[in-house]
Amino acid sequence: MAQTKTKNTRNLIVGILVIALALVGLFNILGGCIRLISGAFDNSDEVAQYKAFVAPVIMNDPAPFDDVINADRKQLMSIAMWSLLSGDIDPDSFQYSGSDMLVSTALVEAEFSRLFGTDVAPVHQTVDGGDGISFRYDSKKNAYIVPITGIEAIYSPTIEDISEKGSTIILTVGYLASTDWTMDADGNMIPPEPVKYMRVYLRSSDEGYYISSIKDIDAPEVITTQQEETEATEETPTDSETKA
Repeated sequence: MAQTKTKNTRNLIVGILVIALALVGLFNILGGCIRLISGAFDNSDEVAQYKAFVAPVIMNDPAPFDDVINADRKQLMSIAMWSLLSGDIDPDSFQYSGSDMLVSTALVEAEFSRLFGTDVAPVHQTVDGGDGISFRYDSKKNAYIVPITGIEAIYSPTIEDISEKGSTIILTVGYLASTDWTMDADGNMIPPEPVKYMRVYLRSSDEGYYISSIKDIDAPEVITTQQEETEATEETPTDSETKA
């Protein structure tokens, strides 16, 4: 009898352990699934990638265009220059002369194509870099002469929405004014509300994508929880209306 009781107790313990291990395995699987699902919906890397790509465009605030072939070529050249200067390119890639830096046309052309594709060709010319800075084109040196100085971007981008239509990626971009940023008590920078919005269209290419169009749009419609509750209250009949 004692042996039978001991055996039953052992079987019970083993059974509990098996169930416990099975539950641990189930929780691990569920946890893994949750992490995978969370990762699938976490597009922070994608947002950062698009934000970095459009940043030199937004800081130049070009006029909207329905197709890149119709865009202001001087503005595109200025954007390509700033994209080069603010990128990760090795400073040794440039030549220096006194207080000026020489940027070869080959580098500018490559950056121009990366940003705007090959449907439109760069036209080398002296262009306005903003804030009193000029990128002077020197045909003899086959380079742009750039003064070594700093400049504060007028706008920086925030990506409000990402969507796709066929081979086109559509970004809803908010323009954050550089002068409107504030700081909290802990020293953290607080971004302002966008002063305007643009829809930037990226067209797929063999190298990735390029900017094909920039269109002016109204502020994206955002319904807050408070608005939803107000609308729900307005749609719910009152007691007097129900009795009537």
